[in-house]
Amino acid sequence: MIATYLDHTQWPSPISIPDLTDWKSTYGENIAGIALDNGDGTYAAQLTIYKAGRFRLNIRVNTLDIKNSPFKTIEVSPTNVYGPTSIQKGIPAAMVAGTDYTFQVQGRDFYSNNI
Repeated sequence: MIATYLDHTQWPSPISIPDLTDWKSTYGENIAGIALDNGDGTYAAQLTIYKAGRFRLNIRVNTLDIKNSPFKTIEVSPTNVYGPTSIQKGIPAAMVAGTDYTFQVQGRDFYSNNI
C-alpha cells in the first residue's frame, strides 16, 4: 500500500511562512503502509499519514494493482493548533513596557502542518 503525496496548496500560510520541512525532500513523495494476508483471500492494512495534503492511494498485491486502484485522491487535514510547533513573525528584538506591539503567528499542528 502506497500513498503518493500530491500537494498541500489548500493550506497556504497567510503570513507567507512555509511548512517547517520540505516534506518531499525530507521524506520522499511516497508513504508506505503495511498489509497482512489473513489467509482467507482478505488482507488487513494500515497506513499512517502525518502530512496534511492530497494523496493518491495505491494498493497492490504481488506488484499488481487491486481493482479500482489507484483510488481517488484522499485529503488529509491538519489536526488542532499545537503551540510548540507554531511560529511567529515580526516580534521586535527589544520592547518597551507600556507600548503596544503587533506580531503574527502561523498556527501549526503537532506535525508542523500549517493551519
